[in-house]
Amino acid sequence: MDHHELTRLLVGSAGGDAGEHAEALARGIAERAGAACEVLGVETAGLPELPALGERTLRGSSNGDRSWVRGVPGIELVHRAKACRADLIVLGRRQEASAVHPLGRTADTVIRRHDGPCLLIPAGAQRLDRMLLALDGTQRGLGILEPAAALASVLGAGCLSVHVSATDPGTLSDGTGWTDGATRRVREALAGYPTLGGADGLRLRFGAAVREVLAALQETGANLLVVGVRRGGPPGEMGSGHIGRDLLNTVPVAILTVPI
Repeated sequence: MDHHELTRLLVGSAGGDAGEHAEALARGIAERAGAACEVLGVETAGLPELPALGERTLRGSSNGDRSWVRGVPGIELVHRAKACRADLIVLGRRQEASAVHPLGRTADTVIRRHDGPCLLIPAGAQRLDRMLLALDGTQRGLGILEPAAALASVLGAGCLSVHVSATDPGTLSDGTGWTDGATRRVREALAGYPTLGGADGLRLRFGAAVREVLAALQETGANLLVVGVRRGGPPGEMGSGHIGRDLLNTVPVAILTVPI
């Protein structure tokens, strides 16, 4: 497999350290991929105040690859991504003091509405060269593999995967390893993606999913987590149920979200 390519990136320009840092990294990714990179700013000045949005964005300078529209940032980014057929939306990741929008209103809206991958980059991220994929073992969840492989190939990232089971491992193993259906599905799928480390790059853990994924991030030193998300739902309800939502809200590194 490993055949998907990045050809066009769309960057949300929100200003501030996180936004500027994300734009710089996105331009580097685009250059390495030989892809087009468009920056979209969304002017909110003069619109009704939006709760938890923070300061309104004011129009900045425009040039050949930077454009501005007026409206709600998350909605306008999704519309533009569809219109220009962007393979990836890149956003700066800001931890905001809001129980409804822990990642910020724009990221929340994009994740719930966009039908493609979104890369959220925190201001402190300097390198994206160690990728960890969180695989839930469902057929649907394996949909993260191709977009992850495309980005890993461009980044030259080392990749590992983690699958967490809440079931006692003693009931999953025949003495040679876990043989349950979910683990077997993950191994077989990863075998087709050498860019992601193949089946040999799979780490199996037992316990609470969020806790174990966070532990795997720390142990592997990964600086980019790939997680599947389900579109739609009310604000704040991001990810595949509460596990995906809690990962998005708590993971300290960059995150690639993939709709599944």
